[in-house]
Amino acid sequence: MPRGGTEKGDVVDETTGRSTIRTRTALRRSPLVVMLLLAVLAVPGLGSAAPGDLDPSFGSGGKVESASLGGVVNDAVVQSDGKILVVGGTLARLNADGSPDTSFGVGGLADGGTGTASGNAIGLQADGKIVIVGYPNTPPYDGFRVARYTPSGALDPTFGVGGTTTTDMGTLAFPTDLAISNGKIVVVGITDQTETSNRIAVARYTSKGALDPTFGNGGKVFTRFPGTSIASAEAVTILSSGKILVVGAAGPISSSDFALVRYYSNGALDNTFGSGGRVRTNLGMGDFGEAIAVQPNGKIVVGGYTTDNQLDTRFALARYTSNGALDPGYGTGGIVRTSFSDGAAANEVVIQSDAKIVAIGSRFHGENPGVFALARYTTAGVLDTTFGGDGRVTTTFTNDAFAVGGVVQPDGKILAVGTNGYTADGGDSHYTASLARYTA
Repeated sequence: MPRGGTEKGDVVDETTGRSTIRTRTALRRSPLVVMLLLAVLAVPGLGSAAPGDLDPSFGSGGKVESASLGGVVNDAVVQSDGKILVVGGTLARLNADGSPDTSFGVGGLADGGTGTASGNAIGLQADGKIVIVGYPNTPPYDGFRVARYTPSGALDPTFGVGGTTTTDMGTLAFPTDLAISNGKIVVVGITDQTETSNRIAVARYTSKGALDPTFGNGGKVFTRFPGTSIASAEAVTILSSGKILVVGAAGPISSSDFALVRYYSNGALDNTFGSGGRVRTNLGMGDFGEAIAVQPNGKIVVGGYTTDNQLDTRFALARYTSNGALDPGYGTGGIVRTSFSDGAAANEVVIQSDAKIVAIGSRFHGENPGVFALARYTTAGVLDTTFGGDGRVTTTFTNDAFAVGGVVQPDGKILAVGTNGYTADGGDSHYTASLARYTA
């Protein structure tokens, strides 16, 4: 599924791609020149807005706020035809302009928006079928729940039981991400949670929704990090070799590090990666890996955040060579930290077809409300000042807003997704699914 780059959930193929970025030019000329200019602007692709500007062809001024999309959006993918699939409180499809696609499900919502299609992550199969993963919506709300839908938004009866399957992955287990390769589905998450312990959990399913017996122990793998009883998985991608790459955090919250694990296709730890298949990187007092993308040359970009205290939280990116070593040609010793006016955290990282890296997240804390926050970097890890003027862009919504995912569309535009809302006195929550699209 072409999306203009690689990101979490994609199968990474080591091929190259190029694109041309055109910047906005302001000209004042004679009437004849203006007429010629208007003719040029009529040619598709010319006269586009500056990188980082909101796309006026999307929603209202580049933004969509919709309570009908289940209140929250956790993840998104874009089809090759430009239609947008989002999952959170429900599974929904939007047209390329951000309007509901009423040909999908019921009024644009799978399951008629009943909530049974809620999920944390979404993926597209090569045949157009849609896979989402979340946790069961019935007590004890524990385990990996995977559901597959047809391209029209109906549960796929050839998958699991009536389109869904639920797997016991241990105590207080919940999934965070998925990736699809050759019809098989890899789901990652966290299990065995207590105040002092948890493990990375990985499960692989066949195209029919059964646990894959050729992976790990009966389709499951659990991983700890040496020296700590706490490890989490937040994102996964599958390499063209079939190896599985997972990113998250290792260690207690106050002193956690970026954590990467690479597995062979059979679920065994890949001992050619880092130390026994694991890599742990310290960036500050508390570091959290949230997203992963692989460049065409095989280098691995991890996005997340680092914090020294509540108000000193920053975007953090690290780039690794294919064997798990920090790349000295990126940022400072392989690491980049980016501050906004308040604390900020990146939750997604995507790579454009020109190899520029975009981190998507939120700016928060202080007296300012939460807003979507994006930063774009050159391949060397330097803020790209052609994007937003200084490499950074923020976008406000009606209420406090937090971006948790995003994607580069086939046309190169950048889509960020998340939620805005508030909790009223008395505890009532009011949340609205929020999307913003930017020129690139």
